[in-house]
Amino acid sequence: MKGKTGNEELTMVEKHKIIKKFSKEYNRTGKKGKGEILGMVVRVTGYNRVYASYLLRAYSRVIYIGRGIKVEAGGKGKKRGRKRVYDEEVRKALLFIWRISGYMCGKRLAGCIGDYIDALERHKEVEFSESVKEKLLKISAATIDRMLRSERKRLKIRGRHGTKPGSILKREIEVIGYWELEVKEPGYIEVDMVHHCGEVGRGDFSYTLNCVDLSTGWKECIALKNKARVWVVEGIDEIRKRIPFSIRGLHSDNGSEFINAHLLYYCGERGIRFTRSRPYSKNDTCYIEEKNWSVVRKYVGYYRYDTDEEVRLLNELYGYVSLYENFFQPVMKVKEKVRKGGRVIRRYNKPQTPFRRLMGSNYLSVEEKEALQRKYEALNPVKLIREINRIQQKLLDIQKRKGGISNGLYKRRFAKP
Repeated sequence: MKGKTGNEELTMVEKHKIIKKFSKEYNRTGKKGKGEILGMVVRVTGYNRVYASYLLRAYSRVIYIGRGIKVEAGGKGKKRGRKRVYDEEVRKALLFIWRISGYMCGKRLAGCIGDYIDALERHKEVEFSESVKEKLLKISAATIDRMLRSERKRLKIRGRHGTKPGSILKREIEVIGYWELEVKEPGYIEVDMVHHCGEVGRGDFSYTLNCVDLSTGWKECIALKNKARVWVVEGIDEIRKRIPFSIRGLHSDNGSEFINAHLLYYCGERGIRFTRSRPYSKNDTCYIEEKNWSVVRKYVGYYRYDTDEEVRLLNELYGYVSLYENFFQPVMKVKEKVRKGGRVIRRYNKPQTPFRRLMGSNYLSVEEKEALQRKYEALNPVKLIREINRIQQKLLDIQKRKGGISNGLYKRRFAKP
């Protein structure tokens, strides 16, 4: 609205000068004086009486408008809010731990950040100040994600599948659906095969036998020359020796590499319950399906590995990956599911590494737990990553010699510490 004095129009700047001139007097005087000043300002500026009184009251104070914008008398707007708690020093420390952790999400990282700080300082890889450590130990998952938002990069790579249906022997192997896989004690594992044929599915190429324990999330991988039954049985036997608890059950899909008399006989001889999923139902092997990316593809990519040297390097790599994943990578497990209308809300337990879950269980003896604890204390996560990157580079060099990196599918997730 335009104000007038006689026949002259006041500019906005002139109106503000009038408000500024009378605001202090307006706030100091009594009710009668306020009425006189307010009437005069309304006549001069042309403002509505309510708006003019608001300006006179607020001009000499600090007020907030819009989305937390702070306005002082005659000053520029400033953002209101608490003092910044997590400064640049904390962000750099968090970024370093995030890279060492394999770029995990905030919820998982918040559950194990204390373990990483202890391990890094125990092996003298880095030294954090007390204030930084205190802030890192109490930082929330949401704050972690917010601080690392600009740094996140995701791989979006699709591959092939190489599973073929098994034989008539399937009738002798028990079928189990995903709803029957809820187990509380370690020893029941899911297995799957991950092929390394690259973009050409012909000829012989290597496979990775991938295993995960349903209760603790303990993971093991072994590279095989091909998926012949004899190599699969030998690989499962080797995994059985590596896992720090006995195997009670084995669950697979319907591929011929698993549905055969060799493996059925092997499990029967050792008292292992052998079960399979329903045909064409990946949900029945959901635990291992998600690990095919996070434990295999993330580290070795989608290249073709078809030589003895590559199989040897893959197995050397998986040795370090096993230590890193089982001792330093936390696993989130669903605690309960609640349906609200068309939505299913999942609530999770606190993220824990497979090592921590085993240490907190009653299925290992005191001696076995002490041996695991000694093994954990001797591990340096930064050294493990260096070894992983070293072997990855060797695999990459082989691909360069073979001319197999032009498709750009080999992408490493780890930054060099």
